[in-house]
Amino acid sequence: MHVSTKMAYMAMIIFLEKFYLQTHSDDLGGMLSDLPLLSDGASADPAALYDWSKAVDSVKLGDPSVKASNQEEFLTSLEAYDALSVFLQEYVNRTDSPDIERLVQDLIEAKKDSSSNSVSLWKATVDFVQKNPEVAREMVAFKLFR
Repeated sequence: MHVSTKMAYMAMIIFLEKFYLQTHSDDLGGMLSDLPLLSDGASADPAALYDWSKAVDSVKLGDPSVKASNQEEFLTSLEAYDALSVFLQEYVNRTDSPDIERLVQDLIEAKKDSSSNSVSLWKATVDFVQKNPEVAREMVAFKLFR
């Protein structure tokens, strides 16, 4: 099963929101506030999509400074999972967040057992996004609260 980088990005947001609901981590909540997509498909924080693209390139090409092309890339579910880990690790490198660091370590450990809850939840989230793209877009859309 392959997923576009944009759908994998949406799956990442939904996946991380599930972790946030379990942990109520301020660090994770802060990071999530930068990830939602605007109505034009841009991120609330343009750097977030750039960082995601670099994480995808790192997984696909082995070097985040090399870009294969400007065309939409497709990833396997596990490549997208790896991109999630790279994306989060880069966030940790910038912020020294212990909560996100623990999450990265948990994701890395979970991948060693492909039947783990984290990997299963990731695959289910990617599957949901692929089958319900409009619902997923609404779930990750930037919303103003009054």
